Amino acid sequence: MAQLLIRQLDDQVVAALRARARAQGLSLEQSLRNLLTDAALIREEWDSR
Repeated sequence: MAQLLIRQLDDQVVAALRARARAQGLSLEQSLRNLLTDAALIREEWDSR
């Protein structure tokens, strides 16, 4: 599995992502993994049209 490092995210963005993860009952890491996976799959579906 690959790892990503994203630098220089605004603190408000990180806070919103943490709140989103908490609301889902997930760790920040798992929530971001789900978010990125969903975004990639949506893009794949869109490109295949």
